[in-house]
Order: sequence, then structure tokens, then C-alpha cells
Amino acid sequence: MKDGSILDEIKLMVNLEPDDPTYDVEVTIHIETAFSLLHHIGGCPVEAPEIEGRETKWSDFYGNLKNVNMVKSYIYHKVKAAFDPPATSFVIESNKALVQELESRINMLEFVFNPAAKDAYLEAKGEVETTWVIDETQPLPAEMAVGEVGIDPVTGAIVRKT
Repeated sequence: MKDGSILDEIKLMVNLEPDDPTYDVEVTIHIETAFSLLHHIGGCPVEAPEIEGRETKWSDFYGNLKNVNMVKSYIYHKVKAAFDPPATSFVIESNKALVQELESRINMLEFVFNPAAKDAYLEAKGEVETTWVIDETQPLPAEMAVGEVGIDPVTGAIVRKT
């Protein structure tokens, strides 16, 4: 994943110059709103982030995870719809359909973006299980019990110990 500034990349996508601070406050609010929505569907590994200007990078929240381009696309479409909405209903409906598909696919990857989510879900149900954060290039941890799941946050690989 290219580690660019979240604000700069989204500004470029909505046809704003990164060096022009004119709309930074407005764009930042829309980006943070999109991240809040992502948090609710499991697309953020942490609480919905706050953008601290141009210094805030994608890797601050996603490290080297794959599939982050879906997140970037989602945030772009949400910011574009709020900041510079399309003029025709056809384009608006097309955008809504794309955003819904992205939400669905990002939600399916919740355990990749946030491995602790599975633990919280199982704990709430009264079941005890641990999701391990692993490095698939290394052996599984010796303490990992048979049946437990490990997720490599870099590659997105999910492994169940047998």
C-alpha cells in the first residue's frame, strides 16, 4: 500500500489541489464521517480516526494491510457525494449502488481489518475463542489451541490451527 496522506489523496480524487488549504476543514469533516461509518461496519482496525491534517497517513490506521484500496474508494465516494454531489439522478443512484457494494465487501473483511472484532463477538455470545494476529511466514504460536484462528493483517490470510 502506498503510504500517502489521507487528506491529500482524497483531495486529489475530488479534484482539489493538495497544497490549497481552502477546503481542508470541509473535506476533513467528510473524511472523518466516512471513517466513522466504516468503523460501524468493521472497516477500521481502531476507533474512527481523526485526521490531523496532511500528516495523517493511511498506514497510521491500516499498517500494510491489503484491500485498503476498497476503503480509499469508499471514502472517496462518500466525500464526493457530500462535498461535490453529481448533478444527475442516474449518477447519484450509480454511486449509491457502488457505496452499498463496498460497504458489504468491507464488512465481510471485518476480521482482517479488526481481528479483535471476532473475539468481542464470541465473548458477547459467552463463547471463548481467541483470534491470533499471526505472520503467515512464521510458525503458528505454540500456545495457539487447535481450532483457534489466526489472521495475518499484512496479507489478509486466515488460518485455523488443526
